[in-house]
Amino acid sequence: MAEGEGFGVLLERLAEHGQLDLNVLARSADVGESELLSLLRGGEPSPSQLRRLTPALGLHTPDPLCVRRCRRTR
Repeated sequence: MAEGEGFGVLLERLAEHGQLDLNVLARSADVGESELLSLLRGGEPSPSQLRRLTPALGLHTPDPLCVRRCRRTR
């Protein structure tokens, strides 16, 4: 993730990489579409949202938590 890019950019790239439609992702992760849109527009994900999005994106549990921590160190 390039400096200055937010979580929404990463989320969109992961969804595209997994060929996931955003509506399908929202349902798979049990995240409301409005919540997902908020994240895509730059909202900061909660730990609960990260836990729900992780398997829907095909990631391992530690992966999104590492992303969140790495963003804080910059």
